[in-house]
Amino acid sequence: MSRGDARRVFISAADADRGWAQWIALQLRQAGYIVEYERSWQADASFPANMDNALARADKIISVVSPVYIDQSTYGLEAVVRTARNRDGVLVPVLVAPTTLPPLLGRLSHVSLIGLDEAEAQQRLLGGVRGIPLPRADEGVLWLGSVAPTRQVPPAPATPPPAPKLPAPFPGRIDMLADQVARALPPYEIGARLGAGGFGVVFEGRHRALNRRVAVKVLSADREDAQARYSSEARVLANLDHHAHVVRVYDYVEQDELHMIIMELLSGGTLTRRLRRLSQPDACAVGLAVAEALSHVHGHNVLHRDIKPDNMLFDDDGLLKVTDFGIAKIFDGSGASATAIVGTPKYMAPEQISGERLGPSTDLYSLAAVLYELLSGQPLFGQDLSVPVLYHRHLNVVPPPPAGVPSEIGAVVVRALAKQAEQRHPSARDFALDLAAAARESFGQNWLASSAVTVQLSEEVRTAVTGPLPGGHPGPRSKTSSTSVSVPASGGAAAGWDTPPTTVPPHVPSVVSVPPTAPAPGDDDRGGRGGRGGRGGRGGRRRAWLAVGFAVMVALVALGLVVLQPDDEPPAVLGGCTQVTVFSGGEGTPYDGYGTVLAGLIEDAYPGTSANNVPTAGSAANLESVRIPANARCLLAVSQLNTAVDAYGGTPAQFPTPIKNLRIVGPLGFDLVHLVVRRDAGFTRAADLCGRQVLSGPTRSGTFQIGSALFRVLGCEGSVRPEEAALTDQLARVRRGAVDAVLWAGGSPTAEIRESLRDGEWATLLPTGDSVGPMINDWNGRVGTTFGANFVAGDVYTAEEILPSDYPGVGRTLAVAVPNGVVANQSADPDLVAFVARALFDDRSTFEAALWVDGGGGRHFPTAAESVARNPVYCLVPLHPSARTYYAETGSVPGCTAGT
Repeated sequence: MSRGDARRVFISAADADRGWAQWIALQLRQAGYIVEYERSWQADASFPANMDNALARADKIISVVSPVYIDQSTYGLEAVVRTARNRDGVLVPVLVAPTTLPPLLGRLSHVSLIGLDEAEAQQRLLGGVRGIPLPRADEGVLWLGSVAPTRQVPPAPATPPPAPKLPAPFPGRIDMLADQVARALPPYEIGARLGAGGFGVVFEGRHRALNRRVAVKVLSADREDAQARYSSEARVLANLDHHAHVVRVYDYVEQDELHMIIMELLSGGTLTRRLRRLSQPDACAVGLAVAEALSHVHGHNVLHRDIKPDNMLFDDDGLLKVTDFGIAKIFDGSGASATAIVGTPKYMAPEQISGERLGPSTDLYSLAAVLYELLSGQPLFGQDLSVPVLYHRHLNVVPPPPAGVPSEIGAVVVRALAKQAEQRHPSARDFALDLAAAARESFGQNWLASSAVTVQLSEEVRTAVTGPLPGGHPGPRSKTSSTSVSVPASGGAAAGWDTPPTTVPPHVPSVVSVPPTAPAPGDDDRGGRGGRGGRGGRGGRRRAWLAVGFAVMVALVALGLVVLQPDDEPPAVLGGCTQVTVFSGGEGTPYDGYGTVLAGLIEDAYPGTSANNVPTAGSAANLESVRIPANARCLLAVSQLNTAVDAYGGTPAQFPTPIKNLRIVGPLGFDLVHLVVRRDAGFTRAADLCGRQVLSGPTRSGTFQIGSALFRVLGCEGSVRPEEAALTDQLARVRRGAVDAVLWAGGSPTAEIRESLRDGEWATLLPTGDSVGPMINDWNGRVGTTFGANFVAGDVYTAEEILPSDYPGVGRTLAVAVPNGVVANQSADPDLVAFVARALFDDRSTFEAALWVDGGGGRHFPTAAESVARNPVYCLVPLHPSARTYYAETGSVPGCTAGT
């Protein structure tokens, strides 16, 4: 990070925590930040003015939180709180001691340094200041709405700035916290720290009188929701009868602002540490142990809701136990309502993400995701996926059977991963019985005896493990030798079934003919979950009727009455895609409208294909969604095409890792720069905002990219600030004067801006179109450096008008515009791409109506000749081969080699 790019940080601390303030300042300076103010509070006459000035200049405010900090009644804490109210996301509370927090701080995401060593504390501090959620999504519970949004990580400076003259030693001392815990728990001897994370710290302990080794789990912050989760975990576990595969809790203590659970010590480590060392029989043993634990807790009407390897620990004898019931929920037998989206995204069931009713099969889905990873050596859906992409895949993508795994076991796992909860096993005991029988068939009758995992099974499950192999008397839930009729998932998506197969008695001739395109139960993909306008329900109804027809057909065959042949043509399917997903933008935005239209066109033309529009965070997230070829056959994404150039070329500021298999399908009009200011602020042109606070989109968004380019050519780089908050929230901050402007790059009109302008006509738009020429020169220089000899210069930016009909009370405004379009992976289905490329022009009026509901005043999206043949983005990112064929037929090919 160069010094000119460094962000200013203000540190607020009590005098007693001065050592912490100095250490934090040192870490930030070495990471390239400018520490604006770090002195402890001083009560002299100039202090209030100095404090206000420092807070106004700061991009981030760090509050060094301890009991003495909260007890201060000086002007400093009041000023920090007031600033935090006016500037969302600016305040970062850093906890250095267990503390009871006031409501404002308690609602914010914390950076806890309690109980960490220096290296851990440094990592957590820098991650929190940069806005990176800690712990990572695959290592801890994700509490949506309270976890800080992901931002771009500032690179380390080439030459770190000099350290202060008196380097601050690390002030954290784990022994101080251990002493505090020991004073709160006199019956216990407190030993070494066992671990630390977002939840707090775990110490080893020993009950003096009983000589019993324990683990003491200490909450890191007395935040109301965290405290409730802690006490909830203790109550849930205390009320459960003892079970061999569920951790035991001995006590829960609250004292001296500490909240502590005392539980049995599991010194064998987590399952996470053993992932690479387990054989497939070991993995099945883990599956049985966890299924038995779930069967027990479900019998007490408790859902775990966060089954994952980190929450499975071993004792000294290798016995696996399920832990961490902090987000467990009591259910009434018919399912629990999801009052919040909680869980770990890597292992969450679809109904957890969509907020539907939860039940025992919710935990089974998570267990199946863990088992998939154990058996195949690869996480379900792949490595290093963002949370939005994980959500999409859990909701819409049917995983293939785990690679290299016996088909009987793969079928059990695939069934438990069904998108529809009712298609999974009805209970954890049923899952265990099926898994036990499948493992017996795959590995032989003595497979469990040779496993490295110790399990204690119910009699019924043990019988399924050791029962006779097929050919003798079948064990519980084993498959019979009769002929089975099942429909495989399309494209090899599932090897088993999502509902138990219907069996035909052996004496009935196997003459059933099934329409080849009928979707399997495993093809459900949740009937359009995430789609809008009710379209997704059509797929679910269609599958329901197919299921009824299939059952009737089998019943008739079983009676020997008929031989069936398909009488009707099956519904048309688009290429190889029975399910298409379109990533669009924020709900209600033009991108969202385009995605809805596109999904509707696909379903109308191909009734055998269900298409979902999935609202997202915008261009950067959409482009990442099509990065992996293996998962992108039936995926499309709406994006700013200049952002797609960054993704394809690997522009470091946007996409450090290029997406080389990215392809353009076709255009969808323009995004226009909306520069919204208060009418009474006195601004008349964009240059008036130099040095002011201008909010935009997230760091990697197209909005931030185009806003940065605009202010760069105006000579005031750095005025635009990336922001994760919703557009509505940003506009509210402009209205109350907390910031000077909002820069939004989107289709015109944009609903949130329109509604804000209607409300008293308090705002207006500034013209930006006169900056198009300098911005093109800036583009040619910056992007040309990335592409080198392959760069093709041209007018990637154009000037378009925002009309009075778009926004009430705003006159005709000339604005910078950038092209939008649909993108896909090189591996996308060619028939899907060809259909979409044609639809973008043949159905252009439908897409226009999604933006201009009033007809647009005669405006239209560009034709193929006006876009594909002229805009240089089609030279810098290749067209998909099927799209290229369509445009060649129309005579609208890019004027360069990249698109040929």
